[in-house]
Amino acid sequence: MDAQGDLSFEIVIRGAKRILPSHGRYDLPMAPGSPRHPLYVVTGASGAGKSTMRTLLTPLYPEWLVLDLDPWIATYDGPDLHAEVLRVAAASGKPVILCGAAIPENIEPKAERSLFSAVHYLALVCEDAELEPRLRARPGWATWGDKEYLSYHWNFNTWLKTHAALTNPPMTLLRTTGASPEETLRSVLAWLKSLPA
Repeated sequence: MDAQGDLSFEIVIRGAKRILPSHGRYDLPMAPGSPRHPLYVVTGASGAGKSTMRTLLTPLYPEWLVLDLDPWIATYDGPDLHAEVLRVAAASGKPVILCGAAIPENIEPKAERSLFSAVHYLALVCEDAELEPRLRARPGWATWGDKEYLSYHWNFNTWLKTHAALTNPPMTLLRTTGASPEETLRSVLAWLKSLPA
């Protein structure tokens, strides 16, 4: 437990192998006069719907950068995954939607946070009874799925439901139990539109 007590949740990076060659490196700070854009973080446990939202949001926001954190988690072996993603996202010069396991403590304390005009957090959650079937239905579950992985994401899903309002800044909760991808998308779009530009 850290200085924030149980408001901390360790984001586990599994299977790190290499740095994706396309990520690049970007120095701080940005050039004087460079516009800063908002970052919208859509977080949640594995199986909550983050990657599906990335797929559905991408064609709706062609002028924005919509990123999926999962490929980074699978391949990044540098010292600070979230800082690297923030640098690359800011260098796009666009508003960014980041779909992946990230919470305020992964982003707010970093120097790279200053590259964005604002950061907003939406946590997708579902009932535990629905999370396991979603994960088991994924391609390749028999290869990489195990009790430890399932337990981790159950715990993260539960932590988000009980702590989203307590983080700094707070995260908005979106319950996806029983909702179709299209229904969840409508809720995500309503959240995006409700925020200041």
